[in-house]
Amino acid sequence: MLKISEIVKKTEEMFDRFNAHFYSNELTRQHIIFWHPFRQEKGPTTLRL
Repeated sequence: MLKISEIVKKTEEMFDRFNAHFYSNELTRQHIIFWHPFRQEKGPTTLRL
């Protein structure tokens, strides 16, 4: 099973390739918000891409 950090890294890499190929790196990275049901802290986690 992949760790969240691995999924985020792969998502960032895919976004960067897509951005470079189709938009000449003009797009800015967006936030990813996810809810992990087994985390100790309460509430969603926001990651900046």
